[in-house]
Amino acid sequence: MMKYFGTDGIRGRANEKLTPEMAYKVGRYLGYELAKKSGDKFLIGRDPRKSGQMLEAALASGLCASGCDVDLVGVVVTPLVSFLLENNGYVGGIMISASHNVYSDNGLKVMDAKGLKIDPFLQSKIEQYIDGEIEIPYRMDDRIGIINYREDLSKSYIDYLKAQFNGDLSKYKIAIDAANGSASRLAHLYEDFGLNVTAIHNQPDGLNINDNCGSTHAKTLQEFMHKKDFDLGVSFDGDGDRLMIIDNQGNIIDGDGIIYIISNYYKKYAELENDTVVVTVMSNIGLHKALNNNGIKTVITDVGDKNVFESMQNDNHIIGGEQSGHIILKKYSNMGDGFVVSLKLLSIMAKENKSISQLMQDLDIFPQLLVNVVVKNTKEILDSQKLKDVISNVSERLHGEGRVLVRASGTEPLIRVMVEAKTLDLCQGYVDEIVAVVNNKN
Repeated sequence: MMKYFGTDGIRGRANEKLTPEMAYKVGRYLGYELAKKSGDKFLIGRDPRKSGQMLEAALASGLCASGCDVDLVGVVVTPLVSFLLENNGYVGGIMISASHNVYSDNGLKVMDAKGLKIDPFLQSKIEQYIDGEIEIPYRMDDRIGIINYREDLSKSYIDYLKAQFNGDLSKYKIAIDAANGSASRLAHLYEDFGLNVTAIHNQPDGLNINDNCGSTHAKTLQEFMHKKDFDLGVSFDGDGDRLMIIDNQGNIIDGDGIIYIISNYYKKYAELENDTVVVTVMSNIGLHKALNNNGIKTVITDVGDKNVFESMQNDNHIIGGEQSGHIILKKYSNMGDGFVVSLKLLSIMAKENKSISQLMQDLDIFPQLLVNVVVKNTKEILDSQKLKDVISNVSERLHGEGRVLVRASGTEPLIRVMVEAKTLDLCQGYVDEIVAVVNNKN
């Protein structure tokens, strides 16, 4: 188990867990390991959190000290960084973001030259350097790196999206919640497709990112859309790599629903490789049943878009994702991309001449309740025999008409307790039983 790296890089409260000193050391080791010759370049993007510029400066200093040139692309969505890495000859990159977390947190999403998350071996070497277990030399004289400000690079990503989605979408009226995050900078993109766009929470000030808005507060957009004639609502997270949507009837649709719509579309037009979709342990039983009814198989991975992508990559699957809204469409991107997914949904609506609610009509989602419990020691609690016993007992009482999942968060000191059952009342009762045991052991 890693000391600093979680399922989505390094994340924590800025200037507490994630300090400029740590960021500098991450840059130092990455530059040392990846920059093999003069002129090798590294890319850094960030979301608009107040601490982002501080961490950006520290990272860039460390990279330059290790002989790597640095391009700063400014405030961008995470998939844009991945896209630029894959297409512009960088040796690696970092997105500075804590995704859906509050503004006081920040994170380092470290990627390789292909725009993929770095492997565990490199993560472990970075951690050893942070802890002083490894020494590395400084680069001297003409091998010291330089910093370039390249906000202009965003245009190539925008041009790419326009080339991929060139159908007529002008009849649609959509609402966007940009979470006062990175997506705020690209909300105008939808207008380039002829869409009638209304954007909210698109005025980031460094402190208001995810503040009662965005994909973890999808009800905010739902309420804004109430009694207004919108065809679709799109609610982004802080760095734009995941989304929730609101349909034309005002229903919130999570990643399971999005996967259902797109995978059925691929199946219909014989584009679904292996007739298979990759999902995680969090995906609803209802999704599995509905996909199976349509002749689509599911592969189940642990939580984390990295795990989803690895399964897709290993077995040549083209679609995968998480209930939380990370959806990977491999034809377009190697990671979750809220803009790609929303444009794909709009394209499907146009081609099928159907609303999102019509495309969802055969998906029967089981009631699901998820509760996060703050704990001191996740491993100790998960290893508790009393917790194992209550999970086993609840699972037996569900009689195959639901399921229980209790797991540790990969990014926060939380235990997540999830129950699916035939009714929400059943979910609540079973969750309460399990949470009581967790709290008793905490």
